[in-house]
Amino acid sequence: MDALFVTMDGGGNLPPELGIAREIVRRGGTVRFLGHEPQRAAIEAAGFRFAPVQLGRGYESAAPRSTSRRCAT
Repeated sequence: MDALFVTMDGGGNLPPELGIAREIVRRGGTVRFLGHEPQRAAIEAAGFRFAPVQLGRGYESAAPRSTSRRCAT
């Protein structure tokens, strides 16, 4: 099985994805990740290939923002 995880810096979604990715590799598959740049270090430290999202707005879950900006589209 070859898997591509398309993820975002959502503040908690990455650890379970890495666990699933490890299991895929354990079973003989390959895994790659496409995500936001702030996720690169954790993904590569876990031993997976990472490519940053090229289009769209950058996003970092830890960046301070007002409540109104969180809800804005």
